[in-house]
Amino acid sequence: MNDSFLNMRIPRNLLSYDGGVAKINVNGKFNFLDEHGELLSEQWFDDGDYFNEGFAAVLLNDKWNFIGKDGELLSKEWFDCCNNFHEGLARVTLNGKWNYIGKNGKVLSEQWFDDCDNFNEGLAKVRLNDKFNFIDEDGKLLSKKWFENCLSFCDGFAAVRLNKMYNFIDKYGKLLSERWFEYGFNFSEGFCVVELNNEWNYIDTNGNILSDQWFDYCGLFSEGFGVVSLNNKWNFIGKDGKFLSEQWFDDCYGFHEGFAVVKVNNKWNFIDKNTNILSKQWFNHCWSFKEGFATVRANDMFYKIDKNGKLLK
Repeated sequence: MNDSFLNMRIPRNLLSYDGGVAKINVNGKFNFLDEHGELLSEQWFDDGDYFNEGFAAVLLNDKWNFIGKDGELLSKEWFDCCNNFHEGLARVTLNGKWNYIGKNGKVLSEQWFDDCDNFNEGLAKVRLNDKFNFIDEDGKLLSKKWFENCLSFCDGFAAVRLNKMYNFIDKYGKLLSERWFEYGFNFSEGFCVVELNNEWNYIDTNGNILSDQWFDYCGLFSEGFGVVSLNNKWNFIGKDGKFLSEQWFDDCYGFHEGFAVVKVNNKWNFIDKNTNILSKQWFNHCWSFKEGFATVRANDMFYKIDKNGKLLK
C-alpha cells in the first residue's frame, strides 16, 4: 500500500466536520488520516463513512462496525448495517433486527426490534410486531402500552395513535389529553394542530384547546401565530386565542421574518404583526421573506422587496 501521504499536514478544510480526521481512498480501500497525516488504523476497510460524534462506520468483508479517533473498533460484534450516532447512540442491524449501540460499545436493549428511528429529545421510536413504542437512553420502554403508530418527540411530546385515534405522550409516558382526536401532528411553539369531527383547532402542552372556535383548517405556529381558515376565509391566531386581524383574507401564508403573505381580491401583499400592510402596491404573487428580502411578481416581472416596502429590480 502506498504510504507516501504519511506525515504530511492535512488542511483543516479537508478534515471531516467532526474534527481532526480525513477519510481517504487508496486503490479502493479506505482509512483515515489525522491532521498530522498519520493513519488512524493499521486495518484498511472496504468502505467507510465520515466521523460523527466521535465515530465513523467502517465496512470489512460485508460487515459493519465503528472506529473511534483512537483507531480502535467500537464493538467486538460486526453488524449488517450501522448508522450515524445521534444523541450518543447509533442504530445497528443484525439478522434483520434493529437495536442501538452506545459509545461504550454495548448494545442498548436485550430486545431487538423490527425497526427503529434515531434518538430525538432523549427518546426513539421502535417497532415490534407492527406496534410502536419509545425507548429511552437506558434501554427502557416509555409506555406499557404499544401503539398503532407514533411520531418522534418534538417540544417534549409525541403524537401516538390507538384505535385509529390520536393523543400525545410526554417523556414520562403520560397522555396529554383525556380526549382523543382524529388527527394529531408535532408540536410547534407550544401548540399542536388537532382534528375532531372534521374540524381543526390547537392543543397546548397542558392539554387545553386554544380556541372556542373550531376551523376548517389550521397550520403550524410560526413566529407566534398560526394560520386558520373558516368558510373559505383566512386569518392568523395568536397564542392567546385571539385573531390578529379584524379582516379575513382570501388566502395567507405563515409569518417569516416578521411578515406574512396575504391575498385580497386576487392580489397579494404582506402584513406585519401589527396588521400593517407593507406595500401600497398589491402584486400578482408574493413569496415569504428570507434573509431580509422577498420575491414579488407584478405584471409578469419579478422584483425583490425589502422590509421597508421598497422594490428592487
